[in-house]
Amino acid sequence: MLRNPIARGLGLSTVCYAAALANGADAELPAPIAASVAAPTAPVSATDMRVFWNNGLCFETADKQYAYSLSGRIHLDGTYIDAAPGLDTAPGGPSDADRVAFRRTRLQFDGVFYESFAFRTSYDFAGGSANFRDVYVQLRKLRWGTTLWLGQYREPFGLDQLNSSNDNAFLERNLVDILSPGRSTGVALSGAAQKGKVSWSVGVFHANSTASVGTGAGDGAYAATGRLTWAPVMNDAGTDVVHMGVALSQRENVENYDRSVTRPEFDATGNWIVADFNAVDSVTLMGAEAAMLHGPLGLQGEFVQAEIDGANGDTNRSAYGYYVQATYGLTGEGRTYKGAVIQRPKPTTPYAGPGTGCGAWELAARYSFLDLGTGAIESNDAKSMTVGINWYANTALAVRLNYVLADFDSVDATANAVGLRVQVVF
Repeated sequence: MLRNPIARGLGLSTVCYAAALANGADAELPAPIAASVAAPTAPVSATDMRVFWNNGLCFETADKQYAYSLSGRIHLDGTYIDAAPGLDTAPGGPSDADRVAFRRTRLQFDGVFYESFAFRTSYDFAGGSANFRDVYVQLRKLRWGTTLWLGQYREPFGLDQLNSSNDNAFLERNLVDILSPGRSTGVALSGAAQKGKVSWSVGVFHANSTASVGTGAGDGAYAATGRLTWAPVMNDAGTDVVHMGVALSQRENVENYDRSVTRPEFDATGNWIVADFNAVDSVTLMGAEAAMLHGPLGLQGEFVQAEIDGANGDTNRSAYGYYVQATYGLTGEGRTYKGAVIQRPKPTTPYAGPGTGCGAWELAARYSFLDLGTGAIESNDAKSMTVGINWYANTALAVRLNYVLADFDSVDATANAVGLRVQVVF
């Protein structure tokens, strides 16, 4: 018998080692036992910055008093156009040439300080130059929960206009969008009530703003624009919603109210629709909007009326237009409602490569009508029918396919177009 403890230990180790070899086990020595005391770590400072990904590159201090994000979008379009010969003589120089173009290549930088101050700078590099998009600062959490906006951004007018281009159901906005103010430089105040069911925004802008460079010129040229929305039905997820809204814009000393559209619901070259109202003293825009979301089904429509008062005794003019559209999620996902706008579907089973989910598939259809009245107008009556299918592979990648039939009464001609977009959002 082995009486020495050391000898007993060596003997036991030999037996165990031999047994392991006999059973074919790895003869490596067992790993050392981990220390039970955690290794010391450096203290975290309130200003230490963490970096993470949340639909964009995000930076945030440990005390959450400073937060930044870098994001962007790439929209690459290819368009096949078949236009009737009558459009060759249409003023404005439309071209029916097939087209491949980067519709948007945008970078956006956002920041928030102390949860009360925010900013955004967004530039689009499509076409080879850097153009202003949204460039503004915000003062949040003011009295009654309001937010003050200063800079360039979209005037609060129209549902389709205020929706992000990443979220709209079609490659291009509707024909009536020619009457919407779009981006201008100014100051606005916005707020919400009843947990987001009611929202409002009102602002004063320069009526002759040039959105691509963020400037405005013209004495006394101003615009007062406001929008009020109400969602009498809205669940917490924003998937079952009834939305209604109205908007008004009064624009003074606008001189020439030139509105042109190079994209009659498809990407093209030249001005296919031009509203050139010369010698204009003031313009009044009135809009009404409605939408409904119920699971995978989405319905949406708008009506816009423009009253143009001529200067120096020139003839007053009227223009109006409307659109109606429907979307349906083939895979069950529907659009969502947040902040009085409508967002694209989010796949429940995202596609991340072969053998993964199928993403979200969506059908869409829209009818638009535009009547620009009489006067110095290039195309005074147009209508368009667009149908499409969208594949939202995941939160970053989407593919859209549209067919458009556009009818231009002023030249008694039609155009057919097929457009395909690959959309990357980061």
